[in-house]
Order: sequence, then structure tokens, then C-alpha cells
Amino acid sequence: MASIIKNDQQVKALNEINEALDTVKALNALLNPGVEGAYQLSFIPEKGKAIKVMLGKSEEKNVFAVSTKLREKLIKEIRAKAQKYRIILDQSDLQIIEGEETSSNELAEEIFPDAPSEPLQGNENE
Repeated sequence: MASIIKNDQQVKALNEINEALDTVKALNALLNPGVEGAYQLSFIPEKGKAIKVMLGKSEEKNVFAVSTKLREKLIKEIRAKAQKYRIILDQSDLQIIEGEETSSNELAEEIFPDAPSEPLQGNENE
């Protein structure tokens, strides 16, 4: 019976492309949230409480600039690896690269599919 010789480099590249696409998808939602809101910076240490800092408008611009550069770098790497290792990007991958998908609300629904669509309300009798 004939078989295909597995190319470990191609499999590794495919996994790296998928991870990079996930990051680009998250960056797309960050850069184009689709709703008004505020941004915060978080640091989560291995032990202890998370540290959160609200960002002002000038800091948001810096975060957007860095996020945009990271997004562009990842897309360039995705395209180069796909070409080098002969990996075909499907339509949903191309939509992620073009930034045509996923608002932050849609991304949250993908990550937390069982979460209520409306904010939880406290018990009015308390």
C-alpha cells in the first residue's frame, strides 16, 4: 500500500501558522472592537494578584501602534511560511488576515460560548 512521507517541518509550520492566525484574530478584535470602551493593561504573575492599569488616550495610541506593527509582522510571517511550506490558507484564514472578521463581542462568544448575552443582574431583593 502506498503512503505519504510525513514532512515534520511542514507540520510544524502549519501549527505555527495556526497559532499566529489566532493572535492576529485577537489583535483584529483589539484594534477594531466594534463598541465603545476603555482599554486596560494587565499583568498576571505566576503567584499573587493580577495588576491592572487603565490606559489613557495617549497610551492607547501607543498600544495601537505596537499592536498594528505586531499584526503586520505576523501576517508577513504567515504568508512566507505558507508559501515556503506549500500550505494553503482557506477563506476564513484570509478573512482573518484581511481583518474582515470578528468583533471583540464575536471573539468573546467564541471563547465563552455559554456566557449569557446580557450582563448578570444582582438579586433585587438583597
